[in-house]
Amino acid sequence: MTWKRNTTEITEYNTRYSNEISEYKAFAEKRRNNRVYKQEQMFSLIEKLSDYVETKHRENKPLTVAGMLLAIGWNTDVWRRARDGDYDYLLEEYISLNDIKDSDVQDADGLPYVSTANGNVSLIPYSLFVEKASLLIQEEREEKCSSTRGNPAGNIFLLKAQHGFREEDTPTTVNQTLVIADREQATEALKLLDF
Repeated sequence: MTWKRNTTEITEYNTRYSNEISEYKAFAEKRRNNRVYKQEQMFSLIEKLSDYVETKHRENKPLTVAGMLLAIGWNTDVWRRARDGDYDYLLEEYISLNDIKDSDVQDADGLPYVSTANGNVSLIPYSLFVEKASLLIQEEREEKCSSTRGNPAGNIFLLKAQHGFREEDTPTTVNQTLVIADREQATEALKLLDF
């Protein structure tokens, strides 16, 4: 018995398969072009944080991490992960996917950014964003500890708890021991001490 190859069915199958692949590629390209990368949200986060800081200063109220989280729409887990650098790869991914070169990068108030068709995109890692936000709170706490008004104990506690400040457990002593080997060195040492 001889087996006859059905080329018509194979051709139809291959055509259908090729069309499906083409449709998927078109869909994937459209989705990739419409995708909003997390890095593209950095300018919005910076603006929200700036608005929060301005409002608190105008109302003469202290800055807090919880207030910042509410302002930018994050929870504490996202804050911790961003602080620890878990999202820093997003910047590298964005630069790589969009083929951004050094010549494309501009500077606004010390923050690098690139202009795109969708607007400006800040090129700072998330960990740096969280660090700068934390430094705003730390600066305020340090200033309040330095002021002569009120009891600084609460601010000292917050500096220790949130910003890693610590006190030495044991007092530091300086030991200045002079080792003299012979009589000549002892005489010379006494002359230096004016005895």
